[in-house]
Amino acid sequence: MHVSVWNDLAVSTLAITQAAEPLNGRDISGNFLITDIWVLQNEKWLVAERHSSRQEKASVAVRGAFQAVDKGP
Repeated sequence: MHVSVWNDLAVSTLAITQAAEPLNGRDISGNFLITDIWVLQNEKWLVAERHSSRQEKASVAVRGAFQAVDKGP
């Protein structure tokens, strides 16, 4: 988990792996990225917004492109 705080605003990001029983015949297991936006109101941290997305496996070409960027020129 990673958390960044700016005064009365915080952003947390988390990568999770979910193992779940199929729902209506559909497998809902997978790797997910979750982002929460928190605000401080009346001395309490409250979740203002949440976003989650399924992390898909990148193709070999996409992984290669990211590795090239990470290495630099």
